[in-house]
Amino acid sequence: MADDWVAFRQLVFDDPALARTLAGVAPAAFVSEVVAAAAERGLAVEPAEVDAAVNAGRRAWFERWI
Repeated sequence: MADDWVAFRQLVFDDPALARTLAGVAPAAFVSEVVAAAAERGLAVEPAEVDAAVNAGRRAWFERWI
């Protein structure tokens, strides 16, 4: 599953349309939309992986300003 998460992230980086689509998703639906988008591409991404990545991103952004 972790390998699928890494592969999906790379897909998002490589596909501007997918990145734009996900950027427009409401925060409350983001995790489920990412899991669904990954599944559509044959990748098994767990909600916990998405949550962890979102939280790490928030933490990194916040730490830049303190």
